[in-house]
Amino acid sequence: MAGKTLDDYVNDLDKFVSRNIKKIPYERLPLWKDMLFRPDQTIKGEMKNASLATGAKDIAVASLANLAVIALFMAEYAGIFVGMMLIPLLATSGSAGLGACMLPLGIAVLVILATVVAFVIASIISWLFYAGVEFVIARLLGGKGEYNVHAYLESILNAALMAAMLPVMALYIIPCFLFCNAIVQPFIMVLSFYTIYVRYRIVKQVHGLERNKAIAVVLIPVILVMALVVVFYLGLFALNIMADVIRIAANSSR
Repeated sequence: MAGKTLDDYVNDLDKFVSRNIKKIPYERLPLWKDMLFRPDQTIKGEMKNASLATGAKDIAVASLANLAVIALFMAEYAGIFVGMMLIPLLATSGSAGLGACMLPLGIAVLVILATVVAFVIASIISWLFYAGVEFVIARLLGGKGEYNVHAYLESILNAALMAAMLPVMALYIIPCFLFCNAIVQPFIMVLSFYTIYVRYRIVKQVHGLERNKAIAVVLIPVILVMALVVVFYLGLFALNIMADVIRIAANSSR
């Protein structure tokens, strides 16, 4: 029997994911999956369903799922820390010590809730902003698409990307940091490059741009972000050098 081709492995993965997402009670998960496995058909089929409200809902749900995994990872260490603080306090002060802990614990709960809300809002704003940057570039290059269609399709892709990251993020709950990194980092790299390709397909279909212009729409924001990161770190490096020069000058003047 001939060996399996890449398409065979992709189809097997598609079937595996399809079986498992049926167990999760969110009706749009199959759509997220199809955006990764069948981008062209999904883009074409969803253009008529464009809705910023639905896109925001997808981003919010995916963000909350990511936060849940992050919370499980942090709970391992937070549980140890809280235990180290509470056990001696209860041992020495009894119920009075427990009462003294209620206010800090209440504040901690409020901080966590505020963090969750802020994270979801920031995720939605970043999605709208990034889609807006791509949309403006596409229009400048002659694109004919609408912002709500562009942003809606991007929301499906972003939600699918966050959902795809959940299994590998969950590995960090297991105390195997080096082993997890050996799996997670290559996966993130491959998924990131594939995401760029799907964005290219979105831009090409929504705006009707030729290949080179569609590639430019997708890559220009990535290059801008990378340039900003480089400028930021160069700025920090320059500030450190200036601080060292000032400290040396101050010491030599004494």
